[in-house]
Amino acid sequence: MGSARLIQQLAALNKLVLGERLQPDDLRTGLGRLAKAAAQTLQVERVSVWRLTQGRTAARCLELYELSHARHSSGVEIPVNDYPLHFQAIGSGDVIAADDALTDPRTKEFRESRLFPLGVTSMLAVPMHLVGGPGGALWLEHVGPPRSWSPEETMFAMGAAALAALVIGQWEHREAEETLRVKEERFHFAFNASRVGVWDWDILGGRVTWSERVEALMGLLPGSFDGTYEGFLSCVHPADREFLTQAIAAAVNDGKDYDVEHRVVWPDGSVHWLACKGDVYRDKAGRPVRMSGTVMDVTERKRAEEALRESQEQLRQAQKMEAVGKLAGGIAHDFNNLLTVITGYSQLLLSRLDQGHPLRREIEEIKKSGDRAASLTQQLLAFSRRQVLMPKALDLNDVVSGMGGMLQRLLGEDVDLITNLDPALGAVKADPGQLEQVIMNLAVNARDAMPHGGKLTIETANVQVRETRVHGPHVMAPGRYALLAVSDSGCGMDAETQARIFEPFFTTKGTGKGTGLGLSTVYGIVKQSGGYVFVYSEPGRGATFKIYLPRIDEAIEGVPTATADPGQPSGTETVLLVEDEPGVRGFVRETLHLQGYRVLEARHGFEALVIATRHQNPIHLLLTDVVMPQMSGRELADQLVSMRKDLRILYISGYTENAVVHHGVLEPGTAFLQKPFTPDVLIRKVREVLDAPAPKAPR
Repeated sequence: MGSARLIQQLAALNKLVLGERLQPDDLRTGLGRLAKAAAQTLQVERVSVWRLTQGRTAARCLELYELSHARHSSGVEIPVNDYPLHFQAIGSGDVIAADDALTDPRTKEFRESRLFPLGVTSMLAVPMHLVGGPGGALWLEHVGPPRSWSPEETMFAMGAAALAALVIGQWEHREAEETLRVKEERFHFAFNASRVGVWDWDILGGRVTWSERVEALMGLLPGSFDGTYEGFLSCVHPADREFLTQAIAAAVNDGKDYDVEHRVVWPDGSVHWLACKGDVYRDKAGRPVRMSGTVMDVTERKRAEEALRESQEQLRQAQKMEAVGKLAGGIAHDFNNLLTVITGYSQLLLSRLDQGHPLRREIEEIKKSGDRAASLTQQLLAFSRRQVLMPKALDLNDVVSGMGGMLQRLLGEDVDLITNLDPALGAVKADPGQLEQVIMNLAVNARDAMPHGGKLTIETANVQVRETRVHGPHVMAPGRYALLAVSDSGCGMDAETQARIFEPFFTTKGTGKGTGLGLSTVYGIVKQSGGYVFVYSEPGRGATFKIYLPRIDEAIEGVPTATADPGQPSGTETVLLVEDEPGVRGFVRETLHLQGYRVLEARHGFEALVIATRHQNPIHLLLTDVVMPQMSGRELADQLVSMRKDLRILYISGYTENAVVHHGVLEPGTAFLQKPFTPDVLIRKVREVLDAPAPKAPR
């Protein structure tokens, strides 16, 4: 290439400068024109402009022009450490003229990421000199047979790189001026706003100066601050000191904005939130010499934000509960009717078959399947907080101790069970059976997380929460709690799994190995008991579930002792059975007949009223479904009791939401039997109601 070609190339650059085409309203347009002119002049497939980031850890593409497609793009970032030889040469100010980019040590680092994928064979990289030294590079990438870069082409590229550096430098200067202007506006706004304090830190001398307003925001008396950096940090909440120190260092050393919110602890122990902004001032050599800014009290705003987060989480959780609750309710009404028939008739058949009967094993399997289906239904009701609870004042230690043998059998010999129970643990009010379900579900999960054995630790303790706690999306109110912690040494969970751990049907187990309802059941039971459950875990480091239940000051109720099975009670009383589901009605009728009772059947409330009116002899018990067409069980009971004062009432239902909430059947003294139930449970409940003291008139 001769001097004529060089003159032609320099003329192209001169045209860009004289035409003022490098100073548009945005940086990309100017660099785009420069890159396009360079590509067209040298007939290079790609010309790109790269700027090192502030920490010089990456290079960002400000502009890339592709000649064959006439296409502009930008924004890609590449780590500097991935290409050390290339960026070491650029940082030293060397021009890289790689005729064979695949073998040149300064460019072959890009073989897999750029050269092969893009078909680049030759590469010319020229450093861009900005304030402080090389701050980026201009890349020319040739596609096709290897190309030998001539001195004239190298000189042209150096001129283009100088122009690019000029454009970037002027643009960044304008941006810095605008940033300074915005900061000054913010400073003056904050200074003039109410409840704002001003501070100044002499970095070289180490002296901190506060206005009286800052001292007040820190909870100090006027003039009591000692003026040291350490004295300032001593006022900061211990949990915030590290991040605050890092933010200050980032502003001083790296030029980052200082705009933080942190807590301070007043001498009286109260915690307050402050919003702090500041600017770092430097000498001509760029060394930081002073940092000044403002402080504002944002405690009320933070409390409002926490309250808003809590209400939003409660709303999201309520919506999730409602969706699952509707599903559970629909299942509970119809599905539990079916399960009552399946499990009930199965048990009746088993009671009539000898132990060696050839059909006994098949019928037992039918009953087991029905029991499992009933358990799944109850888990859905537990998650949606619609199951019937029987809370009592109890000691969590008694619940844990009573499950020791069962838990050890459940965990197996490879898992060590360790308990650490606080003897002074306060009482809580909860359903002991449901708490046993919580502990058992957590133990099963822990066992599955330790397939090769490990350690399961169950601990209890009294906890006093003095301020609102935030754990992920969950917010815990201050108060007195009894803590139940279940920890394992298993495989642990990542953050993504923890975020979904309590969702219904979510499971990390293989197909057929889990329903995804175990932990959602735990969540539902704990929340319905007025408590909180949090999970703490890391991959490979086990998991801890912490359950907080409100402590109460009531006396602990005694745990009933087991008595010998007295056998199935019988009777001769007359029972009016009202059930709209034929299968359930037939099962209940046959069960009661077998125990000696006389049964009057009705398909609905109106038929029951007719039967009761015509029947001249006593009717001792009304056994009625709650939710029926035309007339509810509660309405039927009210009318029959007005006719027969001594009538006993036993409600049955598979639709827990309606039974409990809409129809109010769980008033004191109300007898209720949840579907599905077995013959044994039915006949014992009937006998219990008939033998109870005379009923009170319904309200």
